[in-house]
Amino acid sequence: MLAAAFTANHFLSSTLNAQVQSADKSATAAQKQQPVPNADQPYLLSSRLHLQTGSTKGYLVVRVDLLEGSHIYSLTQKGDARPTKLTVTPSTKFRLLGGFTPDRPAEVTFDDSDAKKKIEKHKTMIQFFAPIEVASGTDPSTLAAEIKFEGQVCTAENFCMPIMGEKVAGKFAGYFQDNTTVGPKGTGSSRSAQAESGKAESGKAQSSEVESSRVKR
Repeated sequence: MLAAAFTANHFLSSTLNAQVQSADKSATAAQKQQPVPNADQPYLLSSRLHLQTGSTKGYLVVRVDLLEGSHIYSLTQKGDARPTKLTVTPSTKFRLLGGFTPDRPAEVTFDDSDAKKKIEKHKTMIQFFAPIEVASGTDPSTLAAEIKFEGQVCTAENFCMPIMGEKVAGKFAGYFQDNTTVGPKGTGSSRSAQAESGKAESGKAQSSEVESSRVKR
């Protein structure tokens, strides 16, 4: 049972990663011009929603940009370090079909004082994404999400600041096409092909894409 669950999770993670990368390519140059982290604000949060063309299903994406040398901890971090936690405010327009998954694995090291203590870090930029389904009759352009982010950001100087329930807002940011056949045996090659081709409906997306803005607590 555990093996089956692991295979299913790996399959889901690879599928979502490939498709979100495809959706990313639909963003316009102007919308990609984001503020950058700095010494006073070593992290920036943003969010957006994507839908598959011709479907009510898609993804809610939360992006974390980090100052060079800084890191956050994984969703599964154990021990004293504060793990990253994402909580979505319930909406009548969409529902979550699963939990958040990072677009790449955390960097794993072990504590110098305890070889059994695993440290799981995300650096530079990381995106967490969760599958969603939109309610029947919903106009995608009206989609909006509110996510509460909790965790800890540590700088290169080992100064750590807690993030206590900071809210980030996400809006609809376009469609993507699923042209990839993904399966347990072909996940790797399919994932690479999708990341390279990334054919999104930019015409439709550009009329609706809105890059998310941060919401002050």
